[in-house]
Amino acid sequence: MSDVDERDERLGEVLDRAVRDLEPGSERVPRSSSSPRSRTARVIAAVMTAVVFVGAVAWAAALVGRDTERPRTTVPGGGGAATYVSADAPWTFEYPDGWSAATTVTHEPTFLGEVRRTTIVNGPLPEGTGRYAPYAEDPQDFTDAVGDAGAVVIVERLWNLTTNPLVQPDAPLAPGPFIDEAQPPGWTFRERARCEGTLCFFVIEWFGPAVSDPDRGAAEAIARSVRLGGVDRWTETEGGLTRLHDERDLLTVTHPDDWAVAEDNLTPWLSSPTEILSLGTFPLRVSSDPDDGLRLFDAPVAPSAIDDMTAQDAFVSVQGGAEAEGFDDRPQTFRQDDCRTSIVGCGDYPIEVPFQAWWIPFVDHGRGFYLFVAIGNDASPELVDQTWAVADSLRFYPSVG
Repeated sequence: MSDVDERDERLGEVLDRAVRDLEPGSERVPRSSSSPRSRTARVIAAVMTAVVFVGAVAWAAALVGRDTERPRTTVPGGGGAATYVSADAPWTFEYPDGWSAATTVTHEPTFLGEVRRTTIVNGPLPEGTGRYAPYAEDPQDFTDAVGDAGAVVIVERLWNLTTNPLVQPDAPLAPGPFIDEAQPPGWTFRERARCEGTLCFFVIEWFGPAVSDPDRGAAEAIARSVRLGGVDRWTETEGGLTRLHDERDLLTVTHPDDWAVAEDNLTPWLSSPTEILSLGTFPLRVSSDPDDGLRLFDAPVAPSAIDDMTAQDAFVSVQGGAEAEGFDDRPQTFRQDDCRTSIVGCGDYPIEVPFQAWWIPFVDHGRGFYLFVAIGNDASPELVDQTWAVADSLRFYPSVG
């Protein structure tokens, strides 16, 4: 196991423990020790030369979102195609008239994670759509309903909060070879991995033995057309935790559900550095004037927000647009228990404040950042652990193209 994997595992354990401490009544499904799921292991070996272990297929089908009507469609030039847009899916694609599509979110207790899946079929959607895929246990009911002439495209993302994405950035768009299904007989499928921005997912083409050439070609065109949706931010949630994806600044962060995430820049009048993410345990006010709130040092960070901090609160902010020259590479962990090790140490403030603060410059994927962490003087040990785990959960992604 690499240092990064070990750090991710520790992060998940710390965040899980912190959330359990904050919510004593919550229960957690025990981690499975079952064998890897063969399809994921095969695909990961092909695209990232590593084995990713996930639980066996055991669905507890909680369909929290399903489109019952065709989504709003706009395609330049028309041509009988539609663009799929759904609040439940972070991706879009084009598909022909007469085809049907729906998105489902299914939780898999054994995997302790989530499968977000959009299913596209060359006809009506059968009951149970979203619970079936070529590698799933006993998809016979689904394929019987679709028929031997069926063509199915599946776009899916498998994830949990203690692992890296199951495919890595720059994974190839080219599909793999067709594989014969043992059950149902005569059906074949192939899949490809895709990463765009912070989103990594699989696209699967799945065909019945009597599929027509036009429908086979249409399915391939759908698979090629899948793109990240036109969203700046989107989230995945599980077990009291949320992973926020920021596609504009190409970062993700994992935080407890009860933390507040700033929707707007909390210091809009500051041009350099520029705030790209702020979150904390209290409501976050936007500063409207340079004289607002607390200004701890020359580079003000959310002065109105931190003015509202109490000794029991915590706050994390990331500033971008910094010159990377002279900065150290990102450390294995941002945690510094002694704030005197920070550039701005304990008590080095113009006024007395109820918290300790750290100002940490670093480089990640060639970009320079500043990390600001503030922890209240009376914060519980659990909140201290939680805050540093949130900081360590930050992931930055290279620009696409």
